[in-house]
Amino acid sequence: MFDKAKKFIIFTVVLAVAVIFSGINRAEAVSMHIPEGASIRNTVNILNLAKKTDGFIEGTRYNGSGECRGFANKVYQRLFGLTISGYTNSNYGVENYSGSRVVGQLFDFSSNDAEAVKNLFWNVKPGAIVQMGRRYKLNSKGNAPKPHTAIFFYAANDGSGCTFYEANADGRNTIQVNFYTWAQLADRNKGFTVYEPINYPN
Repeated sequence: MFDKAKKFIIFTVVLAVAVIFSGINRAEAVSMHIPEGASIRNTVNILNLAKKTDGFIEGTRYNGSGECRGFANKVYQRLFGLTISGYTNSNYGVENYSGSRVVGQLFDFSSNDAEAVKNLFWNVKPGAIVQMGRRYKLNSKGNAPKPHTAIFFYAANDGSGCTFYEANADGRNTIQVNFYTWAQLADRNKGFTVYEPINYPN
């Protein structure tokens, strides 16, 4: 009981500091599910990129190379100094992820299995990079799901879904902060692999 109370007090203090110094309003902060071992600082850093940093600002066009993967790698590199590269045959995994580790993977699930998707993402930490393959769209070779890469932002505290920080989800390279219900993610994607730094910074 004491440990839980202590953790809650620490979380409240850190949250208050984050709100003060990042421009997050209290309602936004309370709505975020921050799992054990996650970092408020990384959440703040993502928000600051999306709101303040040229080349990363929500609603602007990503003009770098690599479309969704290029943008996600830029964010991942800015946050942790790491990148990913290559694709597995399924397109919902990557070949190279030096300095990172797989923290979750989901495939061979039905398009209405929202609970499986929630279980995958519920304890993912802010800043993790997500590789996925689209359920109803094929890659340019026509032999695998179309790949998409995004940065995991946070799960909603009410358990309704999660938010990705991503580019080109609209096919126009727009940088977006998008909320998805678990059902939407299950319906749109055939598989996911989630990566985070081996030494995730607190």
